[in-house]
Amino acid sequence: MQARGRVERVTIAAPTVTLTDVVAPFVATMSPDDPVVDVRPADASDPAEVLRAGADLIGTQRPPAPFRSRPLAVLPVWAYVRADHPWAARRSVTLSELVVQPLVLLPPHFTAREAVDAAVGAAGASYASVVEAANGTVAQALAASGRGVAVVSDDPRHDLVPLAVDPADA
Repeated sequence: MQARGRVERVTIAAPTVTLTDVVAPFVATMSPDDPVVDVRPADASDPAEVLRAGADLIGTQRPPAPFRSRPLAVLPVWAYVRADHPWAARRSVTLSELVVQPLVLLPPHFTAREAVDAAVGAAGASYASVVEAANGTVAQALAASGRGVAVVSDDPRHDLVPLAVDPADA
């Protein structure tokens, strides 16, 4: 159908959290006249490989040449705390405050973890205590159970309070 100027299907490959929190809400706004959107989880995948495998759009890493990219959104990394945490009334937390807390982090190949690791490394800091969770939903569940502050880009779950992470004071 592309020869007639109509796209029937679009395949989007992205990390699971992006598919859940960004792509799925977007798809819900589409009409029957819009292209059908197929999704593929692409956690820890090489962007070029995903495109070569048939994806039309990807997130969250820029692919190498000859592929072109354009950012569509910038997703923040949040520090999630329980409502009874001393920070719960705040809007943000600095990186230097965060790294001394018990943290619940994602595996190293997740984009949110890569961003936090890069900021911590650039600041010359290190983590005091880390529990690693399989994904953002589990990380927030662990935070809700009192295991630490979850650092993820997911939408809030389990009545946790989101705090913006400010790397400026690292």
